[in-house]
Parts: sequence; structure tokens; C-alpha cells
Amino acid sequence: MFGISWAELLVIAIVALVVIGPDKIPEVARTTARFVRQMQRLVYDVRESVRLDELRHDLMRETDRVDTPVRSPEDRTKG
Repeated sequence: MFGISWAELLVIAIVALVVIGPDKIPEVARTTARFVRQMQRLVYDVRESVRLDELRHDLMRETDRVDTPVRSPEDRTKG
């Protein structure tokens, strides 16, 4: 998880307990979890937006390719 070992998480938890205090830890944990969920949604939305843009671009490229008129050999000799 983010390249953090269990020992480092334990140190972070102990420091948080000392700095924040035991009475505010649940509130801070809820706020942090809410923030992480919002960031996950944001990343998901950006990924989906990029994916949709790529699909739209591919579709437009294929549509342009299909819409290009194909000239028959008879048309080539006339023009």
C-alpha cells in the first residue's frame, strides 16, 4: 500500500495518536476515508473520460475512413 510497511504504518498511527489525541482519531479517520474515496472517484472519472475520448477519436477516425468515397476503375478513367 503506497510502498509503506507495517512498521511505518504503526509509527504513523502512534504519532497521530499523540498529535491528534485519542478523542479525535475517529473523526480524523472518517474525514481521511471520505477524502480518499473522493480522490478514488476523481481518478476513476478522469480515467473514464480519457477512455471515452480515445473511443470517440477512434470512432471518428474510422468514420472518416469509411466516409471516404471509393472510386471505381470507371470513375478513374473518366476524370
